[in-house]
Amino acid sequence: MKMPRDYGLILLPMDGVAFLLSLGIFVWVTLGAYGAAGDPGQVMVQAGGLDYLYTLSSDGVHSFSGPEGDTLVEILAHRVRVLASPCRDQICVAAGWLDQTGQWTACLPNRIFVRVQAAPDQDNGIDAQVY
Repeated sequence: MKMPRDYGLILLPMDGVAFLLSLGIFVWVTLGAYGAAGDPGQVMVQAGGLDYLYTLSSDGVHSFSGPEGDTLVEILAHRVRVLASPCRDQICVAAGWLDQTGQWTACLPNRIFVRVQAAPDQDNGIDAQVY
């Protein structure tokens, strides 16, 4: 009885080209989906019945008054956080840095709301149409 030959794993030159092309497309799509491209976005702060808009590229510390006192919001290196607040539990401070569209924190006793949102010319990937 004749046994079939075991050729093992044979890679042809085009197999390597196909692998490298697939890897390149994967990296390109991943960077496009998760990479920081274009405008870094905006920070919206609601305080005292007013809305304040800042870009994530404008570093600085901003003070907002509320019923409990002043809340400090810091924008640094395309991130935002509540730096200090007069509230008792400090949950807004413990939230840490926000840097992704849709992230938010609030100081409820001081009535301060901080949210990261897409710039007006950016598509945030949400389809408002429902059936």
